[in-house]
Amino acid sequence: MPIQIIPKSEERQPFWLDFLFYFSLFLVIAAASSYFILGSLKNKAEKKYNDLVLQLSQTATPQETVLEKKLTETKKKIDNFSLLLNNRKYTSQVFPLIEKITHPRVAFSSFNLEVSSGKVSLNGVTDNFQTLAQQVAALKSEKFISGVELFGLSAAKDGKISFGVSFTLDQKIFNKNE
Repeated sequence: MPIQIIPKSEERQPFWLDFLFYFSLFLVIAAASSYFILGSLKNKAEKKYNDLVLQLSQTATPQETVLEKKLTETKKKIDNFSLLLNNRKYTSQVFPLIEKITHPRVAFSSFNLEVSSGKVSLNGVTDNFQTLAQQVAALKSEKFISGVELFGLSAAKDGKISFGVSFTLDQKIFNKNE
């Protein structure tokens, strides 16, 4: 160390540096102790919860256990039924549609509906080809019907025309509100 002629006082660090050091040290110690304290409290709470569950299961009578199983099964059946009911397709709405678009001089003798695809097949009888053309035009103009196909045309001895028609219904018709 060099020899100084004029003595100087020792340089001291600013107060805020000391304060910051001790405060950060306090925070580290507080965080570490909080970690261990909270972990211990968590373990105690889990142990108490498990003890209560065990105690509750031991106090349940066999009748309560059987009843609980029956209730669980019944709830599952109700949930399944609710799912089926909510996804139900209302096929009854097809009949008013067909009634609305059927020509007065056309009589349908058979009806086949495949709900999954919306495919409808009808067999019918009419007086002449003009009425048949009007019936096909009415089917094609309906917004819920697409892909109208005429098949099996034949003329009977009494002058009537028998025919078959198939078309696809829009799936919206099977919704309750349509």
